Amino acid sequence: MADILGAMSISGAILLGVVALIILMSFAAVKRGEIAMHGDPEVKAWWNSGLSRPSNGSAAAPPMTAADISVMQILLVGTGLFVVAVLFLFIISLVGHL
Repeated sequence: MADILGAMSISGAILLGVVALIILMSFAAVKRGEIAMHGDPEVKAWWNSGLSRPSNGSAAAPPMTAADISVMQILLVGTGLFVVAVLFLFIISLVGHL
């Protein structure tokens, strides 16, 4: 019984990290969409320049378009992270049973 609880705690910790990463990516995508639809041009330039305020002498990044990120990309990244997590758990399981 202790082995099962240990395995469940390891898998839960790994999946919790994956879920947290997916949630953070979702927040970033939603915020980016919000800025694209209703945002201030200065905020758009700040977001596109890698989250750092452009100084007076530097050129702003090109404006963001709707083609920069899509729902399909988010779904593919989420699915890929899930598959990687399951494969990682499988490898941990194999190593534990050897």
